[in-house]
Amino acid sequence: MAVPKTATLALATNAPRDWPPVYAEAKPNLTVDDLRVAVETHLGKSGLRQDAGRLIPSVHGVLRVDLFVEGIPTFLFPHADQAAADRFAGIRRLLRLRRFPDPVYYAPLPLPRPAYLPLLREIYDPEFVFQPEFSAPPGRYPMLRVPTEPEARKALLEAVDALYALLDGREWVGLGVVMQTLGMVDHWSDAELFKNRLVTIPLGAPGAPPAILSFRKDRGLRLHLHDRTPPTEYAGWWQWLRGFLRRRWPKGAPPPKVAPPSLWWSDVRKRIQHLPIEEVSVIHVAPR
Repeated sequence: MAVPKTATLALATNAPRDWPPVYAEAKPNLTVDDLRVAVETHLGKSGLRQDAGRLIPSVHGVLRVDLFVEGIPTFLFPHADQAAADRFAGIRRLLRLRRFPDPVYYAPLPLPRPAYLPLLREIYDPEFVFQPEFSAPPGRYPMLRVPTEPEARKALLEAVDALYALLDGREWVGLGVVMQTLGMVDHWSDAELFKNRLVTIPLGAPGAPPAILSFRKDRGLRLHLHDRTPPTEYAGWWQWLRGFLRRRWPKGAPPPKVAPPSLWWSDVRKRIQHLPIEEVSVIHVAPR
């Protein structure tokens, strides 16, 4: 492949040998976006299938995958330093545990040998990754899409159990933590004004499915994901929400108590275990 006149830097990579080389403009301050354009341009010309990056959720936060090439998670490092090498080593270990293909990287120079293998939780971004949106895209937003596989169904139910156990009788506190994080209230306690109201907040983030956060005094604080989200990914997002709330849980919050939301969830859970239920609590957003 001919090297463009303005592209004089061959990116280092551990990509399969049959992938073409990728060239980027040689400049002192390369960015992730520069590398993304270079990779998408050169690999696109070769016919390799590319998909947008996405967020992989966990109780520790989210792992940001820059893009997928032929289904392989691909990461872009503008600086081929020791920190990048250590982080990529941690990412490889994490993705093996999650049964993803071995990841690929692109960087200005080959990554050095890792000196430190980060703890898994250090690989994840622990912040609240969504931002409030003016409106949600049209479609159906289930609270749950129940997987058919027993292990995946068990993981989902346990993830929802854990969030309801954390919030028991304090669902409005969780709403307040999120609203304060999003800049919608000055302090989490301001959400007490919404204890008897229905609240829905459309959410969006690059690489994440469209979502709606809802609050009802009888059903609690819930995350509804667009139904194009695979059922097997719901557990991860419920884990993510619980992990975020636990990290940000305010010291002045009231103690837990048995409340209508946990009783409602207990009843729903029993029905899921005994009936072929596919979806729970769907919010419908009509086309505009």
